[in-house]
Amino acid sequence: EVTETDVPEDPAEPTGTDIPEEPTTRTLSFVGDATVFATQTAIDLLSFCNTVVPEGYAYSFAKYGFEVLAQNHFDKAAGDTSHTSAYTLGHGTVTVAGEERDAYLLAVRYTHEGEWASNFDIQPSRNYENVYAENFYLTAMDVWDGVKDLIDTSNDPVIIVTGHSRGAATANLLGLLMNRAAIVSTSDLYVYTFATPRTLKPATVTDCDCPNV
Repeated sequence: EVTETDVPEDPAEPTGTDIPEEPTTRTLSFVGDATVFATQTAIDLLSFCNTVVPEGYAYSFAKYGFEVLAQNHFDKAAGDTSHTSAYTLGHGTVTVAGEERDAYLLAVRYTHEGEWASNFDIQPSRNYENVYAENFYLTAMDVWDGVKDLIDTSNDPVIIVTGHSRGAATANLLGLLMNRAAIVSTSDLYVYTFATPRTLKPATVTDCDCPNV
């Protein structure tokens, strides 16, 4: 028989003093130039890769002190098979080896709805000698065209590009395009990607050595 004294009391509700306050904003930090991998930076950037809605990106960007400058293709119709991806560009500051730097953050969304059609249309030109996964290359060019005029290099910024899956493939090739354009030095362009599909045939591309990706 269970008596009243045998029944454990419900745990007390946590009070305000029991719950640690989360800082209003955090700071993205890099241990060195873009050729140096930083585990904590990767973990932080992964938090920008787990949402599909623009409000989710706006929240993540604000948490790290970034002002959103542009959000495109989030209203893409389910039947739209164009080679585009939703992305968010923001402006803020980061620390690099302890020094505060002006920064731009670009996060490319993973596959959502109609973007699956683009994933499987790997070579829309049907030129199978092409060294790139053409679907992702076209998507990267679309993103690059949409953001390049919004990035002001007068304050010597660092640029961070990140994405998961489809967003990762696009981000990898964005790194290649940005390295070619030399918008900033290779050491100031950080590209962190997660679960990345193959994007090119490296043995056939002479300028794909991107140590900052």
